[in-house]
Amino acid sequence: MDTILSIDLGTSALKLILVDSYGKLMGSVTESYNIQIPQPEWAEQKPGDWIGALIKGVKRLKQESPDAMHDVAGIGITGQMHGLVSLDKNGVPVYNAIIWADKRCEEEVGELEANFSLDTWMNMTGNRPNVSFTLPKILWLRHHMSNIFNRVSHFLLPKDYVRFWLTGNYATDPTDASATLMFDIVNKCWADDVLTAFDIERAMLPDILGSSDIAGVLSHEAAGLLDIKPGIPIICGLGDAEAQAVGNCVVDDDSWLCIIGTGGQIFTPVDRVIVDKKARVHTLCHGVPDKWHIMGATLSAGASLQWLAEHIFQVCGYKAYDELVNTVDLTSCGSDGLIFLPYLFGERTPIMDPKAKGAFIGFDFHHTKSHMVSAVLEGVLFSLYESINILADLKGRYPEAITITGGAAQSMVWRQMAANIFGMPIIRHIDLAGSTYGAAILTAVALGMYPSIKACAEAWIKPGDVTHPNMVLHDNYLAYFDVYKGLYSSLKDSFDKLDTLCKDGAHKS
Repeated sequence: MDTILSIDLGTSALKLILVDSYGKLMGSVTESYNIQIPQPEWAEQKPGDWIGALIKGVKRLKQESPDAMHDVAGIGITGQMHGLVSLDKNGVPVYNAIIWADKRCEEEVGELEANFSLDTWMNMTGNRPNVSFTLPKILWLRHHMSNIFNRVSHFLLPKDYVRFWLTGNYATDPTDASATLMFDIVNKCWADDVLTAFDIERAMLPDILGSSDIAGVLSHEAAGLLDIKPGIPIICGLGDAEAQAVGNCVVDDDSWLCIIGTGGQIFTPVDRVIVDKKARVHTLCHGVPDKWHIMGATLSAGASLQWLAEHIFQVCGYKAYDELVNTVDLTSCGSDGLIFLPYLFGERTPIMDPKAKGAFIGFDFHHTKSHMVSAVLEGVLFSLYESINILADLKGRYPEAITITGGAAQSMVWRQMAANIFGMPIIRHIDLAGSTYGAAILTAVALGMYPSIKACAEAWIKPGDVTHPNMVLHDNYLAYFDVYKGLYSSLKDSFDKLDTLCKDGAHKS
């Protein structure tokens, strides 16, 4: 039976799955790699580490599931977005990949804002300039490493570099392209006005193919290193947020997705371009043809709990995280007046401020470890609830329910608290339901196994369990949420001053 190999190039690890034409899992492996932080606020990875993880992972899958690997009929791919991979004329990286978490390009964001008004950016690209996106990274490389920039012939996004290594073809898809600040969100092409304004040669950017289009076949060279057969079709692929949506059957206008992993997103598809004039959320292309989506983003979701566990309580690992979460009292709300702002990496929705800082507000002598854990979960979910309110206002209606995915989806405490704060049922799919699954669905459609992405998603993804809200607690949460929303404006000036002091080295003797 034909199988599909699906690749997810994550921020901390590469995940591979094998599924058959019915969506049944035949094998799964994960290979980790490191983030390099050569200077404060920098975040880089070696593209060679991604390839090394891919080679090692494929060989492990072949050992564990030899028959399924022998029958691979197509390869799907997804991965982290926004990052910059710079290649020379021979397709060799000239510098480490500058990934989405990198914040070195604040001055370049200011340059973007000075060239076009916020309205112009939103109408052209669907997004306001920020340090995570790709264009300011390109400008930083030009300004600060001109000797390296002058060697660049091609720019690629992270997942597109992996597919280039597999096929030898330069390409990207609308989901990744729409998260670069160089993409015309309405016409789904590179934005000539942006490229001209910032002197970016069109030839340095890849062609844009549909997410489920075949972008090439596995080359003999790559097949030899992976020890599998050459000539396997490989789809163009899609960004990880969009793949999560497809993998959870969030493909229609009335569906919503809450992703809580390292970061968090609220995601809902739309049939036309909807742009937030206040620039609080992102408008991007969906992996489903002729659809877009609007999305709010929380930069530190699960990462906030990880920080609390590892840096404050000195414990680590998923078991330790679960033990902390299970101390939370779900019969009350508000953590006895303790509120947490999850701005550990700055924040996107709704404040779009890289200088925002994380904070606990309201400490009293009686507060305990359990209160701190509860406040962190509530703070993350308050942030995501802000996105729900903004997106619902833009769409003109609230969701009847919302699907949850990511690591937090496995926790009953996270799910129940989300239902209570959001005031709506939370759906969790029992099966795979994730980004690798989403890329596999697109591959199945590309191979002609199913007539559409929706048809395949509905066939593969089984209904999950539902967590219903406690509406009494929801009503009580609204008062705490109101306090939460007012804290950023009260603290913004202090955040700015702290950011300046740290950058000026005022903390050193």
